[in-house]
Amino acid sequence: MQKDISMYLNKITDILQRKRINQNISVEDLVKKCNEAGLNISSDTILKLEKGQYIPNSDQLFIILTALGSEIEIEELIIK
Repeated sequence: MQKDISMYLNKITDILQRKRINQNISVEDLVKKCNEAGLNISSDTILKLEKGQYIPNSDQLFIILTALGSEIEIEELIIK
């Protein structure tokens, strides 16, 4: 189970960092956008997230992705 979570976390952190860098958004600018959207987050937390040292909850992830102009798409959802 932990291995599965790590795999997804690595993908998420890669996507977040690439999107931020490709859009030329500084960590401080991302923090400001997140704060404006109602997420009180620090630049240290963003950096930890990008390094895979912090796992965001679903609300945090949604706000961060929205601040980057992204969306979450779930192709297949299986709950057993």
